Amino acid sequence: MQEDFGPLAVVGVPCQVDGVRLQQNSSIRLQVSDWYRKNITLTFGLFCSESFTNESIEKLGEIIEEDPATIENINIKGKVIIRLDNKEVKTVSLKTYREWARPACLYCLDYGGENADIGAGGIGLDGWTYTLIRTKRGHEAFQAALADGWLETRPLSDEPRGEFLMNKLSADKKKNRPLPPLMPDFETRKAMGSLCPKTFYTTGPGAPKADEEDTE
Repeated sequence: MQEDFGPLAVVGVPCQVDGVRLQQNSSIRLQVSDWYRKNITLTFGLFCSESFTNESIEKLGEIIEEDPATIENINIKGKVIIRLDNKEVKTVSLKTYREWARPACLYCLDYGGENADIGAGGIGLDGWTYTLIRTKRGHEAFQAALADGWLETRPLSDEPRGEFLMNKLSADKKKNRPLPPLMPDFETRKAMGSLCPKTFYTTGPGAPKADEEDTE
């Protein structure tokens, strides 16, 4: 910011994109908002059900009995897929790993990066990225990359499962009932047997009771 460096693109999960938008529109100092608006010209929102803490890498190392320093990549597609630096791939149950989800994910209602210029993720696809163009700026950038030969596209109709999952996971996030002041702490939620950010307020202990649903 001091060097007035730009233009910049920001790639992040939905809450990180929201942070950029807040700085662009709601910063306490006008010069900060002006800089963010002028210099961050494109945002990519990565589809996200939950993110995990740094400590989770140590935990994964214990689970797979490998040095955490050898973990090269972590991917989550219904299970945790771990690629080591020797290219060996190991998998871990997502249920086992879920206790390391960031507590903030319990409050999130946005799966698809709705405030980004372009939303993207590998949902339901193999070797392709499901892409949503959300703004005029995103459309212009995408079309320019396509025209320059950087991208190859296929219609969503080729992979109907991707669209189904996108709609389902986005809707599931919207069903969350984030109540931060009343959120039980980690140990309490662990004792409840409910550490999943995606289900605590939908089908877990935080879900509305039948009589609550009737009155809403």
